Amino acid sequence: MPPLAGALGMSTSRFLFFDGLGSLFYGTFYVLAGFLFHNQVWKAMAVLNQLGFSALLLALALVTGYIAFKYARRRIDSLCHPSGL
Repeated sequence: MPPLAGALGMSTSRFLFFDGLGSLFYGTFYVLAGFLFHNQVWKAMAVLNQLGFSALLLALALVTGYIAFKYARRRIDSLCHPSGL
């Protein structure tokens, strides 16, 4: 039993009931989302298939550039303000 449930005095059976209920809702949500949006996923995959490998490389380059930009900004900020304020 997680520490918070124990700290609040929740019984094991009550915790397991709500944990199972939450898991059921969690799984149901993603199954329903997949059922409702499966056509859109196939359409997106068809577009990516038409664009080919270049779309993957472009996405990878954009993500890498964004990470490098954020790293550089944090590095510059830490050099300008070494106390962290």
